[in-house]
Amino acid sequence: MSGAVLITGATGRLGHALTAVFGSEAAASRRSDYDLDVPAAADALIRRQRPGTVIHCAAWTDVDACAREPELAMRRNGIAVGELGTACAAAEIDLVVVSTNEVFAGDRCDGAYAADDEPAPINAYGRSKLAGEHAARDAFAGARSRLFIVRTAWLFGDPGNDFPEKIVLAARGARANGRPLRLVDDEIGTPSYAADVARFIHALVKNPARGTVHHAVSLGRTSRADWALEILRLAAEWPTIERVPLSSWRRDSTPPRCAALSPSRLADGPTPRTWQAATAEYVPVVLRRIAATTPR
Repeated sequence: MSGAVLITGATGRLGHALTAVFGSEAAASRRSDYDLDVPAAADALIRRQRPGTVIHCAAWTDVDACAREPELAMRRNGIAVGELGTACAAAEIDLVVVSTNEVFAGDRCDGAYAADDEPAPINAYGRSKLAGEHAARDAFAGARSRLFIVRTAWLFGDPGNDFPEKIVLAARGARANGRPLRLVDDEIGTPSYAADVARFIHALVKNPARGTVHHAVSLGRTSRADWALEILRLAAEWPTIERVPLSSWRRDSTPPRCAALSPSRLADGPTPRTWQAATAEYVPVVLRRIAATTPR
């Protein structure tokens, strides 16, 4: 399978988009053939598939569960990445590690984090993902193949069950029950359309430049509440809104409050579009999906 692009976590949101973008070049790896909990799994996967490039989307992204079980989070999001990096570097295979805005502290309320800003995670999920970045870097020290670390944030897209879909359904439920829809107005971030992130990664992999850290996100920053209001405007849903602080939601994990990312740009890659434009393209997809799955 030399030359193929192996995508771990291929059934997830970004994996789904990457499989579509890479088309016939893509080889999908699922949980059944790559278990993050098994130390020998990464080496076995690389020996079995023999790809030209690996895009590592597989991760434990349940941030609240990560807070409850930080050692397991470190195993799946940190140590496992180092094992995959070691296997790829030894076989001279390029590796893309997908990471998150939660590696940052969330104190950038007047702007956005650049790719070369210093990470300082405040929760178990962010710490485990940053450990994965470091483990991959260590594995690729002196390697002949390339390492890319691609951070993204607030990812949305097919196959759904994402923030836009949940907001539309929550709005309809709130209206039916005669209660307000509560929206967090002081968590700031960068919504990112999985299809756009996939196109960025495709351009990055095809670029002959050496690997480095990149932010693959939409252009701009917004609060959860204002993003939700834009989704509802596009969906023509008009529930009563109650703006609430992040602290009003009881969670095991503490998300970074202001962790918007500044998008990286590639000379021959796609131009980042605004989160509003990406959301406008996606909301009709959400509405069609909901209509197709709603009992008549």
